[in-house]
Amino acid sequence: MSMFARLFGKKTGDNQPAKPQATRSPQPAHPPANQGGSGGGGTSRVVNRMDDTIEAMDARERQLQKKIDLETQRAKEAMAKKNRNLAMLCMKRKKLYEDNLQKLANQRANMETIKITMEDSAMNAEVLRAQRDATNELERINNGMDADKVEDDMDRMRDAMDEQARIAEMLGQPIGTDVVDEDDLMDELNEMMAEDKKAEKAAKKAAEKPKATATADPAPIDMGPKVPTSKLPETAKPAEPIDEDEEALRRLEEELNAA
Repeated sequence: MSMFARLFGKKTGDNQPAKPQATRSPQPAHPPANQGGSGGGGTSRVVNRMDDTIEAMDARERQLQKKIDLETQRAKEAMAKKNRNLAMLCMKRKKLYEDNLQKLANQRANMETIKITMEDSAMNAEVLRAQRDATNELERINNGMDADKVEDDMDRMRDAMDEQARIAEMLGQPIGTDVVDEDDLMDELNEMMAEDKKAEKAAKKAAEKPKATATADPAPIDMGPKVPTSKLPETAKPAEPIDEDEEALRRLEEELNAA
C-alpha cells in the first residue's frame, strides 16, 4: 500500500489496517503521526468528516440562496400592492439570510483551509516518520544519535505548535453583526421596483401596434318638420254671414229714431 493510500484512504476502508512492509524497520521509536497511537487512520477519518461537513455547508448555502430569492420576490409583490410594512419585513429577512450566507461562506473557507492544513500536516508527519525510521537505522549502525538532530526535531515541533496557536486565535475572533438600516433597504427595494416597471413598460411598448383611429361622421337624420316654439300671430276671424231681413229691420229702426 502506498504512502498516500495510508494517509487518505477511502472512507469505507478506514477500519482496515495497513499491511506491514518488509523494508520498514521493526519497532519504530514513535507511533505514526496520523494514527494518534490508536492503530487506526485518525487523520483519514478527520479529513473524511471535514468533507462531509463541507458538503453540508454547500447544501445550506443553496438553501439560504433560495430563501433570499423568495424574500426578494415577496418584497416586490408587497410593494406592488402598496404594503410597505410587509415589504420591509421581507427585506429584513432577506438581509438576515444574506448575513448568514456570508458567515457560512467564511466558515466554509476556514474549513477548506483547515482541511488542507490537515492533509499537509499528515504528509509532513509521514515524512517525519520516514526520517525517524531512517534515524533509527542510523542509530543501529552508528550506535547513537546526534544531538543536533534532536534539536532540529524540537524546533520543528515548536514551529508547528506556534502555527496551530495562531490558527486557534484566528478561529476564536468574535464575529460582529451590522445594524440594518431601513432607509437603505427601502432605497434598494425602490430601485428594484423601478427597474421592473421600466422593463415592463419597454415590453408593453414593443408589443403595441398602431391602430386606425379615423371614423366617419354619421349622416344627419331627417326628423321631419320642426315644431315652432314662438307664439303664432293672431289671424282675423272670418265675418259671419249677414241676414238680409235683420239688416232691413235695423235700418228701419235707425230711420224711426232719426224722425
